[in-house]
Amino acid sequence: MIRVVPTFLGAHEIPEEFRANRSGYIDLIINEMLPAVHRDQLAEYVDVFCESHVFSLAETARIVRAARALGLPARLHVDQLKDSGGAALAASLGAATADHLECTNSAGIQALSRQMFNRCSFLVQCMR
Repeated sequence: MIRVVPTFLGAHEIPEEFRANRSGYIDLIINEMLPAVHRDQLAEYVDVFCESHVFSLAETARIVRAARALGLPARLHVDQLKDSGGAALAASLGAATADHLECTNSAGIQALSRQMFNRCSFLVQCMR
């Protein structure tokens, strides 16, 4: 039997209508979406796509902290396209998982290993 785990993906992209108002979208996630997800039990996790063209390290941390305050653990999509320090952030925030780590540097890998992640879907360093 396969168990499907519902995950909130509202922090996986900035919608076109918010491209000029990133902070407004992050406020919407934190103040409206996450409370609704929690209240209505719509998801067990929050996934944030942490890459420079989507959510920055600081924005990701803000979303993860708000989710955690509601009891929603985070799954982070980090360092897939370039090493941005996302793996180290995932470790520091105690994320449940860090995924798509193709470009994570050795410091990020070490930070994750110290956190003893239960699940890490894909861990490969970028070829340089």
